[in-house]
Amino acid sequence: MSFLLLYLGEGRTFDADHIRRLLTELPCEYLREAGGEKTIHCEYALNDDVTTIRLAPDRETVIIEGQGEASLEAAVAIQKHYPEAIHLIDEGYAFDINLWDIKTVHELRRLL
Repeated sequence: MSFLLLYLGEGRTFDADHIRRLLTELPCEYLREAGGEKTIHCEYALNDDVTTIRLAPDRETVIIEGQGEASLEAAVAIQKHYPEAIHLIDEGYAFDINLWDIKTVHELRRLL
């Protein structure tokens, strides 16, 4: 399965509480935390597309499974409500997009 990665920059980490709040607002179903490192994991559905979103245990990346509408919408929504610029890359590192100025999935698709 293909996936997308959100990251802030080398050695920087996401605020887990902030990500948890954002995922609650998406709204994500099956939001849960696991392990002592509080891995956050949820499923997000948009129309007929479903994606899984996970905050990595080291909090350096948010992993979004797939590259469909739900995945792209989740990436844009997370950036829209996160106070720092987030980079979006694909599993093959074919692109590195700064999401800060991206407001819609349509704008994002034009860059892919």
